[in-house]
Amino acid sequence: AIAVVGNPRTHLFTPPTALQHRAPALYGTEDPREISTMVPVGIMPTGNRIIYLQNSGNFVYFSSHMIPYLQKIDGDADVWTIIDYWGEGHVAPPGDLVRSVLTAVLADPLDSAGAVRFRSVEDVRAHQAALNIRRMALR
Repeated sequence: AIAVVGNPRTHLFTPPTALQHRAPALYGTEDPREISTMVPVGIMPTGNRIIYLQNSGNFVYFSSHMIPYLQKIDGDADVWTIIDYWGEGHVAPPGDLVRSVLTAVLADPLDSAGAVRFRSVEDVRAHQAALNIRRMALR
């Protein structure tokens, strides 16, 4: 299977989250600690390909969701990243990019859509820094 995700939330129990509103009906509690004892929560190797689209202008999701996720996965995981600046904050990837990624996924090779195979958190941080420097230079 292939998952294409854009600015995903990787910490499901960190407020605010839709799970907070549904948790009592689903689990009888909204306490994340109790829920995590009922449901296995964590990063598990799946053997599936993940294409992770991330807005470099979304500091919270970049630093609090993407980086911790990438730090926990195996370096051999089939994870590809596309990081670019789409605006300040939680801005979705542009439709043209999503279309090109989906087209590439169906046809392969991902590098034609600008995806880069994840190798290390340091590489991802360096890529974001380069994008931010380039964006600042254009101001």
